[in-house]
Amino acid sequence: QDATISDVELNNRGDTAFHQFNEAGTEGVFVAHFGTKPVLAIAPGNWFLLSAPELNDTGMVLTQAQDKQENRSLVSNQHPEVAAAKHGVSYFFRPALNAQGNWAAKVRLGAEGKWDESRPDQVWLWNQARGEKTVLARDHDSLPGSPIATFHNGVSLNDLGDAVFNVGLREGRKAIVRASASGYSVVLREGEQGIKELEYFTPQINNRGEIAVRAIDALGRRAIFLY
Repeated sequence: QDATISDVELNNRGDTAFHQFNEAGTEGVFVAHFGTKPVLAIAPGNWFLLSAPELNDTGMVLTQAQDKQENRSLVSNQHPEVAAAKHGVSYFFRPALNAQGNWAAKVRLGAEGKWDESRPDQVWLWNQARGEKTVLARDHDSLPGSPIATFHNGVSLNDLGDAVFNVGLREGRKAIVRASASGYSVVLREGEQGIKELEYFTPQINNRGEIAVRAIDALGRRAIFLY
C-alpha cells in the first residue's frame, strides 16, 4: 500500500523523525540521520493512530497515540507511556518537548470520549525523571474564578521549563501566557504594546526567555513581534 508521511521534525544533531501511515493505520514513527536508512523508533503495536512526532537532541521521540478503542496516550521511545485514562484525561493535545525530555501540553479532563468544549482544560508540565505532572494553568471550567476562558491548542516549551501559549480571557481579549512550575502570568494582551489582534499561531520561547508572537499591529499589518 502507498504510504504517507507526516511533517518532519529535525534536531540539532541532524536527526529527523516522522510518522508513516496508510489507509489501514499507522506504520510507526521513524528516525533517520542524514544519509542513513530510517529506523523504527515507535512500533505500531496496538496503536491504530500515531501523530507527527516531537524530537529532541538526545534522540527522544514523543507522539500522541490512539488504539482502536480510542484509548489515548503519549508514547516515547525512551520513557514509559503516559496513558490518558490513568490521569483523568480524555485528550492530550500536541505536546512540546525539551532537551531534558520533559513535555508541556494542553490536556482535556474527563472520561474517555468526553471531548466536548465544555470539559475542563489545563496546561501540564510533565517531569520525565519523576514521572509526574505540574499543572501550569487552568481554565474557568477547571477552576471557577480563573481569568482564562479557553486555551488554544499549541504550547511552546524551553529547556528551562518555561512554557508559553495563547489563551482567550474571560474579559473577551486574547492573550499570551508565560508559565512555569512556580506560576503563570499574562505577558501580552490584545490592545497593548502595539498589538491589535493576536493570531491563532503558537508563540515560541527560547532559553533566553524571549517570546516570538505572530499578530496584527495597530495599523492592520501582519507581523512577528519579539518580547
